[in-house]
Amino acid sequence: MAIVTTPSRRELLAHALTLGAGCWTRPLAAATPSPRGSSAKLWLVREHDGAEILTTFRSNAGYDRGAVLELSWMWRDTEDGRAIWIEPRLFDVLAAIQIGIGDANGAPLPLVLTSGCRSPAHNAGTEGAARQSTHLDGLAGDIRVPGLAPQVVALAAAMCRAGGVGLYPSHVHVDVWRPRFWTDPKIRAGTALPRGAGSPRPTGQSS
Repeated sequence: MAIVTTPSRRELLAHALTLGAGCWTRPLAAATPSPRGSSAKLWLVREHDGAEILTTFRSNAGYDRGAVLELSWMWRDTEDGRAIWIEPRLFDVLAAIQIGIGDANGAPLPLVLTSGCRSPAHNAGTEGAARQSTHLDGLAGDIRVPGLAPQVVALAAAMCRAGGVGLYPSHVHVDVWRPRFWTDPKIRAGTALPRGAGSPRPTGQSS
């Protein structure tokens, strides 16, 4: 069961389903082992407007399509409203990151989504974004955790076997494409970085 801090949640979801043919028809990915136990939960806050969701998006039976739909709506492009089906494996990775950080912190902490899905126009105007960014295909999200340095979040992402992990001054890029790690040039030299997170991605092709 999901809790969303938007009064018109159902109306918004109904609207999302009318955004365009094929927008929400991508089949669910095959279930993979849950980060812990038989279910997986995710607590997210969207930075743009403070919208919040706490949902169990998968169980022994597999992914809950309604919960993945709600999370996908949270992931929509806040600049132009573009919404697509987000790859559920991304939520598995984020849930694992949240569990690891919560265990180390002694209490659960929300993941703050700073950038989810992007339209081609939005992506083209995003500094440092790759031309074929994983944000375009519903494979990525940029996150931060209140009170934690991005380096800590990046290390957690690397330990949870995320595909791409990008370290930036104020957030961490996480995707479920091929394994690789990169740092934004703005981060000062000498910053401690996670090890064993794959090959760096060339500058300008990062997110």
